[in-house]
Amino acid sequence: MWVIHLEWVDQFKSEIMDFDWVVILDFWAEWCGPCRMLWPVMEELATDNEWKNVKIVKADVEWPGNEELVQKFQVSSIPAVFVIKAWEVIKPVIGVNPKEVYQAEIDALATAKVVKMDNSEDMNNSENIVKMDNSEDDLQMAA
Repeated sequence: MWVIHLEWVDQFKSEIMDFDWVVILDFWAEWCGPCRMLWPVMEELATDNEWKNVKIVKADVEWPGNEELVQKFQVSSIPAVFVIKAWEVIKPVIGVNPKEVYQAEIDALATAKVVKMDNSEDMNNSENIVKMDNSEDDLQMAA
């Protein structure tokens, strides 16, 4: 598997919204030193998880086609990595972390089923979850 580079919103929809596996979405910029430190980690994750249901996706925050994604994910600092499964952000991970942090998330979710929660359920432990409504091709922050 290789790292996929997002360049426009429609590509996001096809790479993530239409993809039911685990997705690691990394927001980065070329000038960002910590982002460059994370690059080889993402490459290793892609190689190590080649035969799992995992996709590693990078989105340059300065690429004009990614502006909408940056806003929807409320990215205010980079690197910002989001672990996504079944159109739902399971966990945001801000800053540079060792490969093992991301691998643990992949391992936990690669075979797990994610049950979508509606707004009436208790969401105390999921205040940072971004809900993706596949029917409207849009992202929403969970309440």
